[in-house]
Amino acid sequence: MKKIYLTLALAVGLMTTSCELDIEPVGYLPTDSALETPSSFNAARATLYAALKGCVSGNSFINSTDVQSDQFNAMAGFSNTLGDMYRWDFTTQTGSFSSVYGGYQGLISQANFIIDGYAKAKPEEKPDLFPDGDNVKGTEGLKIAHSALGDAYFMRAYAIFGLLEYYSPAYSETNATQPDLGASYNLHFSENFNPASYPGRNTLEESYKQVNDDLDKAMQYVTTTGIYRSEYVTLDCIHALRARVALNKKDYVTAYKEAELVIKNTTAKYALCSSASQLVNEWYYDGMQFQYDKKYNGTSESLFTLVSSSTSDLPSATGGVYLPKQIGSTPDYIPTKDLLNLYDAKDYRRSVFFTEVSVVTSTGAAGRVQCLNKFNKEGILWLMTSKDESAEFSHMPKVFRLPEMYLIAAEAYALAPTHDLTKAAKYLNDFRKKRISGFKAVTYTDAATLLSDVKDERAREFVGEGFRFKDLKRYGMGVKRGVPQQRDLCSNPGSNTTDLNIAATDYRMLWPIPKDEVEVNKKLKQNPGY
Repeated sequence: MKKIYLTLALAVGLMTTSCELDIEPVGYLPTDSALETPSSFNAARATLYAALKGCVSGNSFINSTDVQSDQFNAMAGFSNTLGDMYRWDFTTQTGSFSSVYGGYQGLISQANFIIDGYAKAKPEEKPDLFPDGDNVKGTEGLKIAHSALGDAYFMRAYAIFGLLEYYSPAYSETNATQPDLGASYNLHFSENFNPASYPGRNTLEESYKQVNDDLDKAMQYVTTTGIYRSEYVTLDCIHALRARVALNKKDYVTAYKEAELVIKNTTAKYALCSSASQLVNEWYYDGMQFQYDKKYNGTSESLFTLVSSSTSDLPSATGGVYLPKQIGSTPDYIPTKDLLNLYDAKDYRRSVFFTEVSVVTSTGAAGRVQCLNKFNKEGILWLMTSKDESAEFSHMPKVFRLPEMYLIAAEAYALAPTHDLTKAAKYLNDFRKKRISGFKAVTYTDAATLLSDVKDERAREFVGEGFRFKDLKRYGMGVKRGVPQQRDLCSNPGSNTTDLNIAATDYRMLWPIPKDEVEVNKKLKQNPGY
């Protein structure tokens, strides 16, 4: 089977927003002629964003790692969606692994198409760029090409780092240069499907260097500093990704410096939500409640939101496994009691992120439980599409949010060589003041206590967003599933469900390279244990 990352469909219609299909090599354009006009660069850029949208929403990219972790229990009679991930009885042929791997490789391939196409077009050498009837005057054509190129470098960095998060071990000085632990990726677009040309895995050091090199290149061509709810990559998006990458690489000084560049950008007008109503606006309406009720203002926590406006470009639904599909049905997964207990009674998130539902399971057990309502059934995309059923549980992906920058800054300051607890506490306290009514700032005298609070805060803030499993791996922790809200409501309570306890050293804390990829590419080394 020809793999997704060695093919490219340039028409957006040939891309799947779920990134869950292998795409055969039809509809792609040769790199020596495809990018010759401003319109062709714009078309390639649109496809790039369509590919990204598929990589930041839905079951495989977001929900799979969360149900795999410690914060949710499957309900009796659930649909078995992501059941193998929840029970940890997955194999190298499990769909989530191939969907995520193929999605990121497809994004890399599309980015390479633009990068190589730009190099061949050499637009700087053409004073009257692309004279093809596009009605583009002066240097506008060059600006269009630069926008596509900057975005391509950013997306390639984002995708390579994504592969590292899912398929590589946490970075350390001892494993940085060990062979075959990093990501496998091409840096040029190729129509050659000869397995002999497939790349092997790089080292972690090489992979992280490539990510940062690509971000350096992106900085040269992305021109917008930053604006809340931006629909396109900005310089602040680059800083945010640098901060995330540096935290994972244990480069804590870079992590807090990059996070602070975003936090302190006053011209972008980012702002943390500081009430339940603002959080409702941010999550239920993707920050755009004003479109339906003029008494509301927009919220501005999101640095980068992938906007949709019709059923033809909806992101994959993320909330469908956490809420009843209709009255009388039961959700697939409900939060653990341990997760719910993390929220203070005065925490605005408690009433917004969760909702109480009466359930009766297939076994006859009944109860009232809290369900994750962060990705509610009838959000703004449902309203914008005239309440179309296909838009239920679907929300505009928020690729980067301001809260992450505050929590990265807090963690990185505490872990940096200077162990600056004053600045670490400032960012943590500043954030918690916005989330908890009447919160009193905490003074910290040791890093361990502060870091424990940061971990809990990340668990609260990012629930359902696909962060949890990656955080546990980064912390060097295993997965000990939390106490259920009501045990008899859960599916087959036992050691691989409600009582799951996976050691940090378990080989399954690292996702396997998909079986098909390893069979086709003989240079690709599988992760240990699979």
